[in-house]
Order: sequence, then structure tokens, then C-alpha cells
Amino acid sequence: MMCKFLHTMYKTKLHTWVCFFSQNLEDRGFDPTLAASSSLRTMDSLIPFTTSGSLVDCVDRKMLVILRDGRKLHGVLRSYDQFANLVLEDTVERIYHGNAFAENWRGLYLIRGENVVLLGEIDLDREDDIPLRRVDWNVLEPYHKNDIETKKQREEVKSQILYERKGFCKEGGEGDGY
Repeated sequence: MMCKFLHTMYKTKLHTWVCFFSQNLEDRGFDPTLAASSSLRTMDSLIPFTTSGSLVDCVDRKMLVILRDGRKLHGVLRSYDQFANLVLEDTVERIYHGNAFAENWRGLYLIRGENVVLLGEIDLDREDDIPLRRVDWNVLEPYHKNDIETKKQREEVKSQILYERKGFCKEGGEGDGY
């Protein structure tokens, strides 16, 4: 009976424990509540830290932030809150086309947490070794806008095909903001 209790308890924590004891563990002086609570505390400490508190190591580091609308921002993370709202300093927006990129200065930038798709640290040692060539923003912007429009049209065609042939629902309806 006790073996089943322990097996079920640990199985819920994504661990499978096999009980080799044929005798009742309680008869041997085993207190399952004490063992379970100490084991669970140890196992809980191994669970990944996935809240916005995990951003504490990223403060004062150069970060890449990709937003839901596709913009890519590079800047130094200065602050955040419990909703993962971010404050970036010395921020530049980058656009890419082929093997070229352009930057546009944005300065201090406040980003609402729900708009963040990706947040990653930039390796300062490898940042200057990128195999892309830097061009002026005004030269690259028309190409970038064309890329965005092409991607949007391709997504609309794909969505229509999925709706008509595969039975998927239409995208972009009321409340379908994500």
C-alpha cells in the first residue's frame, strides 16, 4: 500500500520510483509524510525558474527582443516588472534583407510584456563578427516593407487553403489577437 502511495506521488513529479520492498514500510518505522515533504522540496528546487523573475540575470546586458509585429530591437535591458514589461536603453531597431542589415536609433524604449515573442542575450564577443553588411536605413527599408507584404500575402493564401481544403478555422477574427 505504501509503495503504491510513493509510486503515485513521485510519478506526478515526472519521476518513476520502483519500490523493491515487499514488507509494509510503516512497520519498519518509515514516516511517509516526512520523507515525501523533504523529497518534494528537493524536487521543487529542480523545476526551471520560468517567471519574469528569471530576467534578473539579464539586467544591464545587451539583449535582442523580437516583438509580435516582427520588429527586432537591440538594447541594454535596464528594468522589468512582474508582467515582463521591459525597459531597453540605447535601443536600435534592426531590419534585415538578404545579407544586409540596417539600424535605426530608438533610444529609451518601453516594451509591454505581452508583445515580446523572444528575448535573448547578445554575445558581445561575437557581435562584431556577423557576416552581414551594414547599409543605410533608407536604402533597406523599401526592400524590408516588400518582404513584409510578401509574407503577409503568403500567409493569407496559406490560411485560405487551410480553411477551404483542410477544415481549419479562419484566422484574425474577434479576440484572435495572438
